[in-house]
Amino acid sequence: MRLKIKKKKTTLGKLPNGSLFLTEDKKTLGMKSEYYNKGGASESFIVDSGCMFWGGVTEPLDQLDTVVWEVDVIDKPVNIYAGELNTERIETYTQIAGEYNVELSTVRDIFCRGAEWGVKKSK
Repeated sequence: MRLKIKKKKTTLGKLPNGSLFLTEDKKTLGMKSEYYNKGGASESFIVDSGCMFWGGVTEPLDQLDTVVWEVDVIDKPVNIYAGELNTERIETYTQIAGEYNVELSTVRDIFCRGAEWGVKKSK
């Protein structure tokens, strides 16, 4: 499972109940509940601490106007061998293979199967 930030910002007040969100600076992950306190503030919570999220303001209407990024939970597994991460991994493996004068496939196998595999193979 992974989190995906939606491309368009919204406000806490417009965010659907039960949604995850990131603050505008993307430093705090929160969850908006369906409940509101007596003053009209959303009972939204910071995931890391469990504290009520106020967004740096003290008034309920200001809290509802706080700009946030809606976050979706993606249920698909992440393919760690695709895209930019894989390109970086291949570049690093190639560099190590060159420095130690070994086959690229040997470097790959050591990292994928563990150092014990490399020791057993070389004996």
